[in-house]
Amino acid sequence: MRTINAIFVERVRSRSFGEVMMRVLNAIDIRLERQRSRRDLLELTDEQLKDIGLSRSQAHEEAYRPLWD
Repeated sequence: MRTINAIFVERVRSRSFGEVMMRVLNAIDIRLERQRSRRDLLELTDEQLKDIGLSRSQAHEEAYRPLWD
């Protein structure tokens, strides 16, 4: 019987370098888009923020969350 670690290593090795790079680049792209969306909250008026259920301080907190969060 194989262990979980052996199965994981086998799966990682079966991927090509290109596949791994595409996954990494995709993950970076998703995080950058999320960060842009969070920063867009700062452009909304207080009324618009209220419509989506956020206060100005919540929008500020969200906008400056770390990239990896």
